[in-house]
Amino acid sequence: MPSTNAPPIADPDVSIRFADSRREYNAGESLRAVCAVHNADALECRSAEVSVLWRTVGKGDEDLHVHYFERLLGEDARLSSPFQLEVQLPESPLSYDGLSVKICWCVRVRLNLGGYRTHVTEAPFRLGRTAPPEPREAT
Repeated sequence: MPSTNAPPIADPDVSIRFADSRREYNAGESLRAVCAVHNADALECRSAEVSVLWRTVGKGDEDLHVHYFERLLGEDARLSSPFQLEVQLPESPLSYDGLSVKICWCVRVRLNLGGYRTHVTEAPFRLGRTAPPEPREAT
């Protein structure tokens, strides 16, 4: 009787490397990064999405806005050859680490794999320099 154990499905080995190892950018500046899948030959990747986005985290509804998006199909979706990303960042919103809400920026790679599987890798960065919030006084 044949074995019903399918070979294990490899987890993607994705890297997102910022140019000059920077993780802080000024508003309006260009962000450069390289995205790659190091074990692409072991994966069935149907499409890849590379995006630059920000989201809010904290109290209330969470917002998400995509500043840059590119979908790669076919052989390009495997990202076996590094994908060069260069994006001019907007003037706002700036990264913010508030007491009740945070604004977080990242580069995201989403792989759409066989069998309706997806894999997401994110690399956070800061946009702008904002002062930390002042602590609230107890009332």
